[in-house]
Parts: sequence; structure tokens; C-alpha cells
Amino acid sequence: MKGRRVTAIQSDSDVDIQARPVASEAMDGRQHGVDPKRFTGKGAARQERDAQDEVDKVHAEMVDLIKLTHSIPGRLVQLCLHHRTKTTQKSLRWRDAVSGGHLPWDGMELRFAACGAHVAKWYREVDHLARQLNEREKSARYVLKATKRLSATAKQQPVEGRR
Repeated sequence: MKGRRVTAIQSDSDVDIQARPVASEAMDGRQHGVDPKRFTGKGAARQERDAQDEVDKVHAEMVDLIKLTHSIPGRLVQLCLHHRTKTTQKSLRWRDAVSGGHLPWDGMELRFAACGAHVAKWYREVDHLARQLNEREKSARYVLKATKRLSATAKQQPVEGRR
């Protein structure tokens, strides 16, 4: 090695050796703290499945909440599932129990005035849950879409000349 000067070790204090848990790394299948399965392509598929499972879980919770509002005898309003086929979005919306028309929440408060405070409170709580589920569904769909995009770009072959 030209231009490099090597000096001799004169004492133990000249060497900084830190004990490494080599045995534990070998036991958990990792080498130098790196997970070898990470580069096999199985990680992206698992992430995509997990993201799809989360979307499915939110959709199931939405259906459960719809069933709950449909089970109320003498109901004035009910939740329905709105599908957007282009984006695969599903959202909960309030509809009139008789006509089936869409109802904004602002107009519903007047309907509950005659029903009593406990009924109005229950519908407010259900509306809060519906809004949370709508936001969770958007978030879960975004994660799924991003995971699919990452999987697709990981499968693409590098293009020559690209930097």
C-alpha cells in the first residue's frame, strides 16, 4: 500500500475493541443487524396484504355501524354506504329512512328536537363514529395505494441511461 503508513500496536489501550453480540445475531438469523428477508421481495407483498386487510377491516366496521342504525325501530334517518367505483372509496352518509334522500348533518338536528335529548345525543355519537370511519377509510386507502405504487416501482427493471 503505497503512501500509507502502518503503525504497530504498542498496548491494549491503542486498540478500541467493543464486544459485539455475534452469537445473538446468528441466533435470530441476521448478519450485522440486517434482516436478509428484507431483500427477497416478500416484505412488499406482506405490506400490501396488511394494508388491504386494514381497508377491509374499516369497511367491515362501516357495515356494522350501518346495521346498528338500521336496527333502530321508528328511525328517522339511517347510515348508508356510498361507493365511488373510480377511486374505490366507500363512505358513510346519512339518508332519510323513508325517502332515502341524502341528508346533511346540519338539517338533521331539527329532526331530533322532538325525539328527546338522549336520542339526539345517540345520533351525534354515531355521526362522530361515522366521520372517524370515513377518515380512517381514506387513510387506509391511501396507505394501500402508496404500498401498491412502491411494490410496482420495486418490480421495475432499471432503465439504462437513467441516473
